[in-house]
Amino acid sequence: MLLILAASLSDEQKDLIEDLFNKNRDLFLQIANTILGSHEAAEDAVSDAMVKVITNIEYIRSISGKNLLAYCITIIKNTAYNFQRHEKFIISHDEMAFENQTSASAEDVVLLQIRDDDLVSMIDKLPRIERLIVYGRYFKNLSYPAMADALSITEENARKLCQRGLKKLRNFLMEGDD
Repeated sequence: MLLILAASLSDEQKDLIEDLFNKNRDLFLQIANTILGSHEAAEDAVSDAMVKVITNIEYIRSISGKNLLAYCITIIKNTAYNFQRHEKFIISHDEMAFENQTSASAEDVVLLQIRDDDLVSMIDKLPRIERLIVYGRYFKNLSYPAMADALSITEENARKLCQRGLKKLRNFLMEGDD
């Protein structure tokens, strides 16, 4: 996503974003890490926040100095707090121990046949939101409406993200068979 957004920026805009990020990277990570308590989650939050900054590039160009830094810090904090609200969906490797499922869907049968470590590594390859949705659906037996509400997305979007995540997992399995 970041690459697509960066490609749409002029050279001047790219320089502004790069300069802003390079000068304040450690501060941004420290703020997010203080809120989230995890370096990995802080990196994800800062990345998402920078996408928001890029999407608001015209406003960013109109402010400068301390106001610009304060604006970016506000975006970093809000993004980190949003990540924190969704913390119950954060997947730890310990939670990934696959439990027997009573459902007999095709996905369940395949998941039962894969070693837990292999499954964890495949799910870790998914984008964060798809990873959360697949994990919530198949490991925590959460409903689409519950996940949609917790992630502030529509139920339809939750279903589509789950389908995309499962399709990617199938592709990972097919690559592994070669």
